[in-house]
Amino acid sequence: MAGTYTYRTTVQVKIRFYDADAQPTDPPGVGLDVRRPDGTILHFLLTDPGTPIVQVTTGIYTAIIRASQPGRWGYGWFSTAIDGVGSQPAEEGYFDVKPSVFAPNFVAA
Repeated sequence: MAGTYTYRTTVQVKIRFYDADAQPTDPPGVGLDVRRPDGTILHFLLTDPGTPIVQVTTGIYTAIIRASQPGRWGYGWFSTAIDGVGSQPAEEGYFDVKPSVFAPNFVAA
């Protein structure tokens, strides 16, 4: 989901999981890694308190990411095993956040 967004807005990312018969399915666990432009990695699991991941319907999940830094953001969805050990990559993407004209001297906090 490449695109360009404004600094301090929110970006929605989405994933669809399918079984071997191409039917929507829910994996045992769902996770999302987000890489900020400064290199910081955020790790979320569906079961975490306060997670941005939301199940929309069978097999479809979304997350809202706050674009708190200008630059290129990366993200990767993955499914996890029932016991939370091991993961299977599902989909990766990126989006760009343009700097604000109101914060020309932005420094990542």
